[in-house]
Amino acid sequence: FLFLFYLASGFFFIYVRFKSYKSTIHSNNINNVRLTDSISLRKNKAQVRFIKFDELYHAFYSNMLLSDKLNYKLDTHNHKWSEFLKLNSFLSMVFMYIVCYLAINSGLLPKASIIAVLIINTRLSVAIISVVNSVYIINVSLYQIKNSLMKLTQGVILPAQNLIKLERIKELTLENVTIESHGRATLSQYNATFSTGSIVIVQGQVGMGKSSFVRSLIAQPPLMYGYIRYNQVNITNIDALTFQREVAYYEPSLSFFKGTLRFNFNLYGVYESERMIFIIKKCCPNMSIDANFLDDVDVDELKL
Repeated sequence: FLFLFYLASGFFFIYVRFKSYKSTIHSNNINNVRLTDSISLRKNKAQVRFIKFDELYHAFYSNMLLSDKLNYKLDTHNHKWSEFLKLNSFLSMVFMYIVCYLAINSGLLPKASIIAVLIINTRLSVAIISVVNSVYIINVSLYQIKNSLMKLTQGVILPAQNLIKLERIKELTLENVTIESHGRATLSQYNATFSTGSIVIVQGQVGMGKSSFVRSLIAQPPLMYGYIRYNQVNITNIDALTFQREVAYYEPSLSFFKGTLRFNFNLYGVYESERMIFIIKKCCPNMSIDANFLDDVDVDELKL
């Protein structure tokens, strides 16, 4: 009887606890938006007095009201949840005494076993509540992780089984490549072949399409006019993992990832301390560094 009681209680716990699941997700999203708004407002505090205050007030006030409404809803639900747990503890105790009383009267249970049943009842109740709360927290966390990963991977080329994987890039060929910037061609019908070890400099004024040209070399986005081939294979037929393994690409607005210098080097396939120090000295010859410097200092504290 106790088993059936806790089985039914477990399903009911899940139903009651997960009633606030959507509200929790929505509340987290709104709080993230409010945090972003606050950071944006902080960065642009000098401009606040020159903008339409009513528009800014309406946007911030709407998010604040929605956040407070959701928080009130969650607080109410959490209060009901805590009261329900107290009620369940009381009901389980009453149910246990009734079952024990009937079992003792019928001779199925000795009186000394009541203490053991009491201990089992208490621990089982705590265990079920803990499991339900853990499952709830895990689901909320998994949703946040999945949502964050989806935002990070938007526009990323995913590997496909029907594309070609190159083990090593030996040659880059450009055929009739045309780059158009602001409606005019800044590079027209360009043909060239570069082999391993070649050093090529892309020069031009601001807005001439240099970044667009470099991005086209990794097919992000694909080239509109002309063909790019690696080892005589069209770039559109090459698996994305090839670029991950064989190509080092740096955005013009590149910034370090949160962590140490060694961590940032490791992300790009550089693992030897001597190699890291050599690169840093080439970049910043006046900086005094050693092997410990790579691990002890957060990259945000460095002026690189």
